[in-house]
Amino acid sequence: MIKSPPIPDLFSPGRHGLLLSGLLLLAVLWASPSLAAATSPLATSHSPYLRHHAGDPVHWLPWEEATLALARQQDKPIFLSIGYSACHWCRVMGEETFQDAAVAQELNSHFIPILVDREERPDLDSFYLQVALRMTGRSGWPQNLFLTPDLLPLFAGNYYPPTPREGLPGLQDILVGLGRAWRENRPQLLAQESEIRTQLLAIGQPTPVVAADASSQDPRERAAEFLLKRSDARQGGFEESPKFPHPVALSLMLREGVRQGNSPLLTAVYTTLDRMAMGGIRDQLGGLFHRYAVDRFWRTPHYEIMLADNVLLARVYLEACQISHESRYGWMARTLLDALLERFLLADGGLATALGADSPNQAGHWEEGAYYRWSPAAVKDLLPAAERARWEAAVGVGNDDGQAGALWLRGEPQQMETLHRQLADLLGRVTVARQQRPPPARDDKVITGWNGLAVSSFALAARVLDEPRYLAVAQGLLAPLMAQFNQTGGLSHFRLGSHWVGEPVLDDYAFLLQALMDMYETDFQPKHLEAGWAVAQAMLARFQQPGSLLMHLTPVATESPIPPQTLVLDQQGIPAGNAVAWSGLARLNVWRLDGKLGEALAAVSHQLAAITAESPHQAGELLRLLDYAPATAREVILVGDREDPMVVRWLHWLRQRMGIGESVAVVAPTAAWSDWPQLANRLQQQGKPTAYICQGRICLEPVTDWDGFKQRFE
Repeated sequence: MIKSPPIPDLFSPGRHGLLLSGLLLLAVLWASPSLAAATSPLATSHSPYLRHHAGDPVHWLPWEEATLALARQQDKPIFLSIGYSACHWCRVMGEETFQDAAVAQELNSHFIPILVDREERPDLDSFYLQVALRMTGRSGWPQNLFLTPDLLPLFAGNYYPPTPREGLPGLQDILVGLGRAWRENRPQLLAQESEIRTQLLAIGQPTPVVAADASSQDPRERAAEFLLKRSDARQGGFEESPKFPHPVALSLMLREGVRQGNSPLLTAVYTTLDRMAMGGIRDQLGGLFHRYAVDRFWRTPHYEIMLADNVLLARVYLEACQISHESRYGWMARTLLDALLERFLLADGGLATALGADSPNQAGHWEEGAYYRWSPAAVKDLLPAAERARWEAAVGVGNDDGQAGALWLRGEPQQMETLHRQLADLLGRVTVARQQRPPPARDDKVITGWNGLAVSSFALAARVLDEPRYLAVAQGLLAPLMAQFNQTGGLSHFRLGSHWVGEPVLDDYAFLLQALMDMYETDFQPKHLEAGWAVAQAMLARFQQPGSLLMHLTPVATESPIPPQTLVLDQQGIPAGNAVAWSGLARLNVWRLDGKLGEALAAVSHQLAAITAESPHQAGELLRLLDYAPATAREVILVGDREDPMVVRWLHWLRQRMGIGESVAVVAPTAAWSDWPQLANRLQQQGKPTAYICQGRICLEPVTDWDGFKQRFE
């Protein structure tokens, strides 16, 4: 995992913060000696995760004002548990701890238990993840917190067994101790309440902006340098273990490698992409990537598979293909996207959210990785005797110690495509056997923002791989997203079945705006620009506080008991809404040339050095905004029929390279672009397809021939 620079010690005992409250609570704790599923409020939830827990002996309630009012009315602490359907430890705690009669009795009697799906409520997840990180120094899921009725955090942790085990305290003991402390030692628990509340207001806010030093290092260079220093030169990735793919960081390194002509940056990314592709973090039978690996060598994954991770990784492999012209990266992107269509595409449209980590093993017990893990002996039994040596020479299992684990490939990464082709018959045998196993459950929520990310990746694949079928997929995914926007003037956060539900977050609008810009540069339909402008205006109206530049995670008109969050840095490997929003607005304004928007973009760009100073490695997407600065960005406007051979040739050349800060348009010579000044009045020369290449908002003399076109880029 990429390690952040040290978090300012805002919560240390010396600063009278949350950590002190946590330690005081621990001291108090350790010094101290059913509703039916049909009647549970969770039974009618739109979240599969919440519905799954409707039959628990714990009387879970949803996060809503009525529940919070009940806590205040009964003067009971809140037990808040945040998880999601694909989470392994959420399932384990659900089975072991929340099914325990004593734990359920204690929670139901002395607490208000609230269950939250992090994917349904990313605002709560983001906020309380930061609270937990500052209280304990770690975060993850399930995220369990104890709050006062007015939401002051008292204690935070992750997985707890029902009773003490292997050095972990049991939740039953914590509940008994906390209940007693709340009733008998409340002043001690709340000793630093006012200071804690002040610190809570700062969570989810960017670094205070100071005037950036004009002579300071380009923040893109600083971020890339930071990442390169933390790269594992031999095995790829960052640091030792666990290892997350970090696709947004890898994409930044690729862009900076091209922009700076820095080959070590490119090599570091290629090494990571190669090692991941060969490792157990990639499902070698199915083609998708698991969430992360627990070891340095990418062999042992944490088995859940997330839509967002995979569409972002597809983008990085496609970018690597553009830069290196190595066919294996295009092959990897193709197999990944095809696997998404096979396992995530829903019958009624849209891509599902995740595949769980757990499934029943041979004994019928739920086990992490049961669908994906193999013992060497089990695989051996599936293969003809004459083929076993070939398999063992090419495929490893787990830690290569004879124990069960994920499959991974031996050999040179440069040969991965050839190796898969040579092993196709043997991999096919193992795949057929795996199909007899119960598969992991799939969460069929269609999250608006994540499907927007998918549109962008399929559109990029259509361009880079020259695959019309991926364009058709992107168009099919985009259509229902735009249908809901056009019908209501806004977006919902997700769809389950035929119903769009849930209050949107900034990511939903920002990722859709990015998708529309990517679609325009793929099929050049003007409607995408018009839709992009409409989505952008709605986004700014809903999420931008008057007088501010950066946007809130949730609509500004929404009343919430937690402070508003203005997130600018990547969150758990997914780009922040503000980052994608502002880079999308910059791309839109390349053609729109709106003065007010241009001023706002310039102001945000000016603040980037300060905003990203503490965590440059988490700013990969936000820093893309600088690539589209008016002084350096390049516009390529091709005037002619999209199917004209010269236009096709120009486009093919443009798409086989990574153009940093480059925007491409194809316009008909007779089209009117009254609202898009940079595209207006572009005429053909001598009746031929004509290319206008502009930089710094200044266009060179148009060209109509191949050699003249190429010279414009030298």
